[in-house]
Order: sequence, then C-alpha cells, then structure tokens
Amino acid sequence: MGSIEKVLDEYLLSLQVDIDFDKYFTDKKSYNKLRKEKLLKIDESSIITVEEIERKYFETLQKFNDYLNNSNNNSPDTDVGNN
Repeated sequence: MGSIEKVLDEYLLSLQVDIDFDKYFTDKKSYNKLRKEKLLKIDESSIITVEEIERKYFETLQKFNDYLNNSNNNSPDTDVGNN
C-alpha cells in the first residue's frame, strides 16, 4: 500500500471513530492510544478504506457501462423510414 493510501485510510478511520486527525501530527502517542481504545469498541471489518471505495466505484462504473451498452444494443433501428 502506498503512503498516500495509508494516510487516506488513517484519515477515513479517524472520521469513522471520531478522532481528531490533527492529533496524528501533533501528538502521535496520544493519537495511537486513542486509536487503540476506539478500535477495541468496533468491528474492524466495518471500517471503510480507500480500497473499498475504489472497488465500489469501479463496480458502479461497470454496472453503468453495462447499462449503457445494453441500452444501445436494445434501441430500435434508426432505418425505420427506409422500407
């Protein structure tokens, strides 16, 4: 995982467990202690990550593309007036 993704994941985590993300930079020891305490209270599998957001985005994009492709394939012929 790249460093940008790690930072974004940490930011997302801080939002989900209600930790002031600024503490990560100003008082890392306190931040990590609070982070551990908060993580004990939740199911870690419920935490949303950048990877999950990307996966959901691509699934949605694929469904949309499939819909567009199906709509174009099912449209009536444009040669109706050439009988």
